[in-house]
Amino acid sequence: LARWLTPTPVKAMANGNMTYQGKLNSADGTLYNVPYKGLDATVSLSDKVANIRSLRVNTLSGAVQVEGEYSFKEAVPRFSIASKVQGIDVKDLYAALDPKAERDIRGQMNANMRLSGSGKNWEQIKPALRGQGDAEVNVLYAEALYALQKVAEDSTQRQQGWACYELGWMRFQGQ
Repeated sequence: LARWLTPTPVKAMANGNMTYQGKLNSADGTLYNVPYKGLDATVSLSDKVANIRSLRVNTLSGAVQVEGEYSFKEAVPRFSIASKVQGIDVKDLYAALDPKAERDIRGQMNANMRLSGSGKNWEQIKPALRGQGDAEVNVLYAEALYALQKVAEDSTQRQQGWACYELGWMRFQGQ
């Protein structure tokens, strides 16, 4: 971590609070078994509030941007986080989340998310967790459509299969 962090001087304030500001940079590496490139972030700590500003990293064939805050001034800590994801490979994302799971979806995902909450542990955080977000998957290749086509080629189920295939294809095309 020391080779990635470029700190500014730490200052002790009169009221006993500490201030810290630094940059975190890493050309490449692996985090939670997911490879990344170009990690760059600005971090700070002041008045018992830790901030992550403009964290940017390239991973899963796309880019992720994150900003967040964690305050431990009060008896119950609070946090907020905002993220923007661009061009993440959906198949690679599923593989990172659960390597054993088979997925029949392909494409690149764009997403925005905001979360906030408070609590000292997950049981306290769950009822206080609030957020919103949206996601879209572009260039979707659903192997399920291929399976529907195969069903449609079976002469005994041709009529039903083609109807399902056509409906699936229309949904795939956004019609």
